[in-house]
Amino acid sequence: KALICADRRRDDEAAAALLEVSMEEALEQLSPAHREVIRLRIEGYEVSEIAERLGRSKRSTERLLQESRQHLSIHLDDEQSP
Repeated sequence: KALICADRRRDDEAAAALLEVSMEEALEQLSPAHREVIRLRIEGYEVSEIAERLGRSKRSTERLLQESRQHLSIHLDDEQSP
């Protein structure tokens, strides 16, 4: 039982490492503005707070987040394809 748990833990760690590399590659392809809104969102800031910090309108910030999500989704889906 302990060996099975250790194997699962290693598999989980390998999957997490692969996901982190894939995310880093996807983020590198984004513009600096898109990367910044994603970074702030991941850190837990609300859209209105991000907009204020970046000197953008809330709507502009929402658009950047949506574009970023679309790009990341496409990139990560490509990574998953055989």
